[in-house]
Amino acid sequence: MSRKKRLFVPSGIYHVIIRGNDRQNIFIDDEDRKLLINRIKKYSDELNIDIYAYCLMNSFSVYI
Repeated sequence: MSRKKRLFVPSGIYHVIIRGNDRQNIFIDDEDRKLLINRIKKYSDELNIDIYAYCLMNSFSVYI
């Protein structure tokens, strides 16, 4: 079942998550990370959106 659509509030602060299928990594290398950061910068400038913080993390597996 899909998630319900978020309500958009112009003055709102949103927490956005991007995750790979089955928690797989979405980055192959540092160039992929730089590409995402550049796109975030480009579109936040175009859309006049403030980015307060971001964190790029890789998935990891825990085996017990």
